[in-house]
Formats: sequence, structure tokens, C-alpha cells
Amino acid sequence: MDLGCVCIDMGGGSTSAAVWGGRSLLHIESLNVGGDHVTSDIARGLSTSKAGAERLKTLHGSAMASANEDREMLEAPPRGEDASAGPVIVPRAMLKTVIAPRVEETLELLRDRLKAAGVGLEPGAGMVLTGGASQLAGGTSDLKDGTGKLVVAASTAAAPMAASAVIDLPEPLSPTMPSTSPG
Repeated sequence: MDLGCVCIDMGGGSTSAAVWGGRSLLHIESLNVGGDHVTSDIARGLSTSKAGAERLKTLHGSAMASANEDREMLEAPPRGEDASAGPVIVPRAMLKTVIAPRVEETLELLRDRLKAAGVGLEPGAGMVLTGGASQLAGGTSDLKDGTGKLVVAASTAAAPMAASAVIDLPEPLSPTMPSTSPG
């Protein structure tokens, strides 16, 4: 804890950060950009419904390239009420080209806000990524590439269980249980 840490919660409607250093909370920052914005980008970019976009993001979402993603095809329901419209079929690589820029933009906005606030961390300080975006494959790679810091992804299922060792928390009711405090 002496080197400091930043806990970034990328939730549905917002992204927030708590910066710790010297065993004290130094700064809190929040952006009105989150996972819902990624879902909207997918719906618009791939011409699918919001529900279809959320499903694609949850099951196949990634912020970094992977092997064979140009050949792997994904299927989503069409936008609108036209019963005769067929499903939207796109390569997985296209999903990544929609997700990655929004995640990068969000992290850059947060970095700029923290710099403007004069918040600095010691070299070797860590980062914890929590919330729904921590579930995107490659999310922690984006952070590490941009900062060079150690990044730990606190999954929404594991974080409450890990925190229960420190404080008395109930067993998680579902994998989507909020994980900000345990993170």
C-alpha cells in the first residue's frame, strides 16, 4: 500500500477511480462513460438491437486482437421489428474494432483527469480494474500498455469472495454482483 494504487471501476453508466497512496485515499474521479456506451456503439456499428449488442459484448467482447478473429463469425439479432430480417452476421474482428476505441478513449479521459488533478503515483504502484469492463478480454492489457503498471482485474465473481476474507460479506448472489468496494 505504500507505493499506492488506483482502483478503476468501469461500470455500466460510469467509470470511476480511487487513488490510494501512503495508506490514504488521495483522490476520487468519475466519468460519465461506461459499459453502456460500449453497448450502444456495438448496436450502432453492427446494426443490431441493444440486447443483441449486450450479448455480443458479454460473450465475445474483447479490447485486443486474437488469433482467428477474422474467420470467426458472430451472429446477433437485427435492429427493429421486421420479422423477415435475417440475423446480423459479422466477423469477431469487427466487434473488437468497435469496443477497443471506446475503452481506450475512456482510459485516456481518466488518465487526463487524474493528471489535471495533480495526482501522481510512485513508480511501481499498482492498478485494480473492476466492474463489467474488467470482464472484457484484453482490458488489463490496454491498461498495462498505456501505463506500464501492474494491473489486476478483480472479476465481479471473485472480488466479493476475496474481500470476504477481510470483511464479512455474503456469498455472491450472481456473477454480476457489484464489485467496486471489494475491488
